[in-house]
Amino acid sequence: PGLPGMNGQPGLPGLPGTKGQRGETAVATISGPQGNPGPKGVTGIRGS
Repeated sequence: PGLPGMNGQPGLPGLPGTKGQRGETAVATISGPQGNPGPKGVTGIRGS
């Protein structure tokens, strides 16, 4: 069986007035389980 998929990368910090995007889920190897989604990005500074 394939190896487990790697975990997604953390989301990038949010732009002003927006929230960070969730990390991408890694593509699993053949027959391997899918990686977990990355942690949610830091909330951005509120826009002025």
